Amino acid sequence: MVRYYKRELDALSQVYSAAQSFDISAISSMVGSLIQLPVLTVGSGGSFSTASFAADLHQRRTGQLARAATPFELVSDDIPQKTATVCFSASGRNRDIGIAFKHAAQQECGPVGALVLSNDTPLHKLQRRYGYTDVVGGRSPSFRDGFLAVATLLATSILLTRAYDNVLGTNSLFPESFEDFLQTCLAKQNADTIVLAVEPVLVKAFTSLLFSPIARSAAIDLESRFVEAALGPIHIADLRNFGHGRHHWMAKRANDTGVLALVSGRDRSLADRTLGLLPRDIPVARINLEGSPDLQAVAALVAGLYVSESAGRVSGIDPGKPGVPSFGRKLYGLGPGPVSRKTSQANQRAAIKRKAPDALRDALQFDVWAKAHRKAVETIAKTRFGAVVFDYDGTLCDNRHRFGRLQPVVGEALCKLHINGIKIGIATGRGASAGKALRQILPKESWDEVTIGYYNGAVITSLASQHENLIGPFRSPELVRALGTHPVLARAELRSNEAQISMRLPPFIGVSSAISAVDAVLAEHGMPARVSASSHSIDIQFTFASKNNVVETIEAGLHSGFEVLRIGDKGVWPGNDADLLDTPLGLSVDEASRHFNHCWALAPAGVKGVQATLYYISKFDASSGAGHLCIQPGDRGDVYAT
Repeated sequence: MVRYYKRELDALSQVYSAAQSFDISAISSMVGSLIQLPVLTVGSGGSFSTASFAADLHQRRTGQLARAATPFELVSDDIPQKTATVCFSASGRNRDIGIAFKHAAQQECGPVGALVLSNDTPLHKLQRRYGYTDVVGGRSPSFRDGFLAVATLLATSILLTRAYDNVLGTNSLFPESFEDFLQTCLAKQNADTIVLAVEPVLVKAFTSLLFSPIARSAAIDLESRFVEAALGPIHIADLRNFGHGRHHWMAKRANDTGVLALVSGRDRSLADRTLGLLPRDIPVARINLEGSPDLQAVAALVAGLYVSESAGRVSGIDPGKPGVPSFGRKLYGLGPGPVSRKTSQANQRAAIKRKAPDALRDALQFDVWAKAHRKAVETIAKTRFGAVVFDYDGTLCDNRHRFGRLQPVVGEALCKLHINGIKIGIATGRGASAGKALRQILPKESWDEVTIGYYNGAVITSLASQHENLIGPFRSPELVRALGTHPVLARAELRSNEAQISMRLPPFIGVSSAISAVDAVLAEHGMPARVSASSHSIDIQFTFASKNNVVETIEAGLHSGFEVLRIGDKGVWPGNDADLLDTPLGLSVDEASRHFNHCWALAPAGVKGVQATLYYISKFDASSGAGHLCIQPGDRGDVYAT
C-alpha cells in the first residue's frame, strides 16, 4: 500500500550522497550575507518544514532570532527592519512563494534569498528583476519528490548545515554513508526497526507527538505529512509544554491515543520521567537522537519520514500518491494575494523607508518625508550635471563578486556617460586593483579622462596611470600587530599602507563589534584615526584624505554652472560614503542618511546596489558635456537588471 512512498525512501541513500557532494559555494555565500541578522524563513506545504528547520538552524548557530513563516503571513505585514528573508521551494514554481519573494525584495529590509532545487524557475526570473537578491541551489537527478517532500527535505537540510559549517569555520561531520548516519544518529536504529516500533502507536485513532526542542522542525513536518496525506490525526507538543494542560487529553482519550516521542540526548532524563508518568495502557514509541545538535535535527526529520511510512501502512494510504481532489487543485492555485499598490506609490514608500522606516507607521511623519522626497527629486531634476563621481564597491562592483571582473554592462553604462561628454570620477577605498578592473571594461581612449581616487582619496590620478605601488608602507607595524592579534579581529584580513589600514571581516564578525575593537586598540596606542566601514570591511585612515577630494579635483575643471553628481552605497555613518553623499547632489544605491535634503536613495522599490547605479545612469539625459537626471515616479527598475 505504500509502494510509491517506499520507492522514495529507498532512494534516500543516493539523496544523502548527492547532498554531501553538492557544490555549496553559492549557498554559503547567501548564508554569509545573513549571518549577522535575524531571519524570516518562508515556505508553504512541505517547504514550510524546510523553513522551520532553517530557522532553528540559523538561531542555533548564530544566536540571532529566526522564525518560519508562510507566504501569507509574510505578505500580510511589513517585514521588520534589518531582517533577512529566505524563501524555500523545491521547484521554484510555487505561486505563493513567488509573491512572497517579490514582497520581500521590494521591502528592502535586509538580504533576500531563496534556495531552490531546480534551474531556470520563476524565482530565478524574479532574482534578475531584483538584482540584489540571491536564488541559489540547483538541480540534481537525486533531488526528486513525489506528492510529499522527501528527497528535497533531506537534501536541503544537509546543504544548509554544510553551508553554515562552511561560513562559520566548523564541521558537523556527517557520517560517510546514509546507513552510517542512521546508525550513528538514531541510536543504532534503522528504517525497518523504526517502522515496526511505531506501528502499535499509530494503530490508535490519535497520535500524540512529544519532542525535544532540537526536533521541533521534525514535529512540524510530521504534522504536515499526516494531514496532507490524510494519514491520521496528530497533535504535537514539546516535552514540557505537554505537561501544561495537554495531558488532559490522555485522561479523556487514553483508549484512543498512542504516544510517539522524539528525544535528544540532553533530554533523556526528562523524557524518562515524562513518559513514565503516562497511564500504562497507552502505547509509547520512543526514538532517541544522538550526535551533535545539527545532526540530531537532521536525524529527527529522517525518522519522521519512516514514521510516515508506518502510518501509511496502518491507514492504507500511500503517502507518495494519496490522490488530489479537484477542489484541492483549485485551492492550491488561489495565491496569497499581493499588496495592491501603484508603482509610483511603492517607489515613494521605498525611498521614504530607506530614510526613515518609522515614517511608514506614522501619518504625520510620512507627510513630512513625502514633501522632502518631492523636493529631492525636483532638486536632482533641475540641476545641470557635468560629472559623476562613483563609489566603487557596492556601487560599480557587486559585493558578492568583489574579487571577480566588473560586469560588462557597467562598462557600457560608463561609456554612455563618457561619449556624451560627462566627466567620470571613481572614489574607492581600494588600491590598484580597482583601477585594473576598470581598465578591463573601459576603452583605452577614455582612461586619461577618468579621475580615480585610491585609498579613499589619498592618491588621486587618472585611470591611465598603472602604477602598482601607489603609496608608501605604514610606519607603525606595532599597531598592525595589535589589531591582528585582538580576539575580535584575529581572523580579519589586514592590509596597510601609509594612508590607511584596511580590514576585510569574515561574515561572522559584525561591523559594529569590529569598530569597537578597532577603537579600543587605537586608544591604547594613542593613535587618532578616522574609521569608516562598508558591508564587511573597515578602513582606518591616518590622513585627511576624503572621497570628496575626487569631487574637488573634477569640479576644478568643470564649466561654470555645472555640478557633480555623487553616487555611493553607504551614506550613513560609519559608512565610507557618508561624507561623499552628504549633499543634495548625493544619491545612494543602498543606505540613505537621515538628513531631509541630502543623500536620498531614489531608485525604484527593490532596486539596490549596482542595479540602482545602472538605473540612475539610464535616467541621465546628457549631451555636449552636461545633462539632467530625470527620475519618474512610476519607473520600474527590472529593465536594468544585472
